[in-house]
Amino acid sequence: MSSRLFDLLVADIPSGFCTAALDRMQRIYPEAYESVKNDPRFGEPEVKYMHGHTRRALVEFGLRELAVAHKVKVEMKRAEGFGGPEHVMLSSGRFCFTACHVPSMSTFPRDSRYREQYSAINEHVTQGQLFAVASNPAEADIYGIIIHCEAVGSKSKLGTLSIGFPNQKYNDWIDEPIALVDIADAQARLHQKEQPGSAEPKWKKKKDTGEKGD
Repeated sequence: MSSRLFDLLVADIPSGFCTAALDRMQRIYPEAYESVKNDPRFGEPEVKYMHGHTRRALVEFGLRELAVAHKVKVEMKRAEGFGGPEHVMLSSGRFCFTACHVPSMSTFPRDSRYREQYSAINEHVTQGQLFAVASNPAEADIYGIIIHCEAVGSKSKLGTLSIGFPNQKYNDWIDEPIALVDIADAQARLHQKEQPGSAEPKWKKKKDTGEKGD
């Protein structure tokens, strides 16, 4: 299952997006933490409160910029039938994505109305039915969450950036989350294979000396 999802991600996510996302997130984490920690208006309680909100704002803004740069469909959405803030949704090929921070990669994202709603489309994925769908369909068929967490012992450093696929009940992952760095590496290898081989060397012919053969 994971192998099939991995292959689809490699095919449907634009080349270069994962590398750019990793680079952006590695800059967002220290920026988010240092900006609130060093703000003289905040004490420790306010830093704890503001840190997550600041990080989310930078992540959402960063995803919108990355989407535009890599020609990924991006829109602002809100859970149907509920209030609350809007969130960024990216769509590429057979997939749609939202983003979420988790305390550690072993942690499943907390309850969310909109993530619960989107997870319902993963019913056929849970059953192992990954249909061959043309790229860029009118509506994405698979919902993934771009999950990120800090490095162990450091709130200012990105630990891991992965894509997880929640089951339709939104209580567990369908399979182990897939690291963006692995997708980027696979796309780079694929790109190398697609490059034409270097031309064979052309040996210069010896000049005719004018000498007659025996």
